[in-house]
Amino acid sequence: MNALTTLSKMMIENLSDARQTLISETNQNNPAVELMAVVFSLHPDVKTTVYPITSSPVAEQVQLASTPLPESDIPAHMTDKHWLLKQCQKLLYMVYYREMGWRPNSKAHTQFDIRKEEKLFCDRYDETAIWTVVLDPALSEVAACTRILSAKLSPKGFNEAQPDLDILGYSGCSESFRDWVQAKGAHRVLEGQRFAIAAKYRRLCLAYHLFHVSTLAYMGDSKSPMYDPEAVYIIAAPVHMRKYLTAAGGIHDKTKNWTVLYEKRDPMGQVPIYTVVSGAVNPSIQAFFKARIEKQRGGAGHWQRESTNGADGAMTVYRMVAIAMLLVSWVPVLL
Repeated sequence: MNALTTLSKMMIENLSDARQTLISETNQNNPAVELMAVVFSLHPDVKTTVYPITSSPVAEQVQLASTPLPESDIPAHMTDKHWLLKQCQKLLYMVYYREMGWRPNSKAHTQFDIRKEEKLFCDRYDETAIWTVVLDPALSEVAACTRILSAKLSPKGFNEAQPDLDILGYSGCSESFRDWVQAKGAHRVLEGQRFAIAAKYRRLCLAYHLFHVSTLAYMGDSKSPMYDPEAVYIIAAPVHMRKYLTAAGGIHDKTKNWTVLYEKRDPMGQVPIYTVVSGAVNPSIQAFFKARIEKQRGGAGHWQRESTNGADGAMTVYRMVAIAMLLVSWVPVLL
């Protein structure tokens, strides 16, 4: 049995070494990317703010936004609002129009304007929305974007004919939801929409950064006209968005079952409406990454991350474990 104990210890040590090697190789194959998150609007009341961030499939490498860059350190093109908006419209065209095949109704109150020659996806809310974009400074391109609509930024104030929350303009929106918005006050309800991530950046978990930065900019300055710790985000969430919303503290109340149907023949059907208390977003995302770090540091979850290298590594380690167990089972026979 001494030989069995010695062999078992050797196998455990070898597996431990293999695990550390795999962690190192996975980190090398999933390098962190330094990016810039920019919050801007064409509305004069919104100050452009730029935050450095680091994104990676490896949670331990992620650096969430914290302190905005001084204006003197920001490259000029990062504060060019019209250039930024046009880059967002180009990304939305590629993702929504080309990839998703979305052909919105041009007669809708949103006033969609699809400019095929320029490859731009536009609508009437573009100039009053608060946009959050993730920029790759190495390539001067927008990697991801989203926007927030707020009645506070409407030039005409809240109205039913052209509602300042886009979702309220659709007849397929739940009546009980409309009643809730009215009771809450439209100025305290923010609509999040137009989430888009360029294909080559989708391994970087940028959706979490978009939620985090949007809220940080909104909640970070008590002197801002947009500041409201009791504001609530509402987001119509298709299937691919729900895990990100859950990580950000979002909920879909099944007892109320708020939904929206954008068009009668919409292939998405009734889309659930999630609510997210603005003050809960950043603590929820920080907790999400903390849990993810712990998961990736230990257990099989570390090897099964969002990369083919992780999956291959997992199979390698599992094969090693199987071989080790087989050898151990033969030790008594050999002795």
